[in-house]
Amino acid sequence: MSNKALVVTKKFGPLAVQEQPLPSPAGEGKVRVRVRAAGVNPVDYKILRYGLFFPDQAYPRILGAEGAGEVTEVGPGVTTLRVGDRVFFNSNIADNTSATYQQYVTVEEEFAFRIPENLSFEELAKKAGFTVITTASPRHHAYLRDKLGAAHVFDYNAPDVFDAIRSVVGDSLRQALNAGGATPEQLKGIAGVLAPSGPTSLLTITNPQVAEVVPPGPDRVVKFAQGDVRGNREFALSFWAAALELFAKGELVPPTVRVVEGGLAGVEAALDVHQAGKVSGFKFVVQP
Repeated sequence: MSNKALVVTKKFGPLAVQEQPLPSPAGEGKVRVRVRAAGVNPVDYKILRYGLFFPDQAYPRILGAEGAGEVTEVGPGVTTLRVGDRVFFNSNIADNTSATYQQYVTVEEEFAFRIPENLSFEELAKKAGFTVITTASPRHHAYLRDKLGAAHVFDYNAPDVFDAIRSVVGDSLRQALNAGGATPEQLKGIAGVLAPSGPTSLLTITNPQVAEVVPPGPDRVVKFAQGDVRGNREFALSFWAAALELFAKGELVPPTVRVVEGGLAGVEAALDVHQAGKVSGFKFVVQP
């Protein structure tokens, strides 16, 4: 059985499509999945081109942080999944047998969730009871308000974007999430619209050194959170249980998807588009 993978051959590349060993779900509670779709994320080009997360000796590496496909084999102790089940999952990017830029992966049973898949930060935040204030390109403002439920949407390219946000929230904003790339000045701007007193929090999933740019304080939590469900198992499992219920009711909707041309060999071109800041309002997906 073949297992083609997109391999980062050494730190900073190059990339090469290579045959890799077929992962086996020999560990307790693991399944093997034939990957049919793998999400392309900004973190991939940051690992590839900026050397994020992994030292030189950790290469060769396979990237890819999320995927969907069919279970092809179950390991010992698996009780809830069967061969043929369609699942989606977050990979463990520290483990080459789990990363999704390849045809087959192994993943823990408890972190493989039956399809339907997909989510929106804005929808989920609204469902959790937050008043959502977000930023986007102007052409997506109506979609975020009318379809995903954001209360206010601002143009992130506007020079006065933080002043505009402050004019709406006043001193009431308590939590901020940076889900995309942000410069140090932008992180400072985000922190600047948080309430000046009382407990506040700034969470980013793309800036490991955020606490050096925005120092935490007695009432201010500033954290980088790598987007791996394994880092907070209890929260992850409760989150997906709630999200899947909303999907089943049709209250969450998937994003627009663009399939990467050329399969694994086309991923680098998709990463170029991400790095150029031209991914807006859609999600790149590769079919290994």
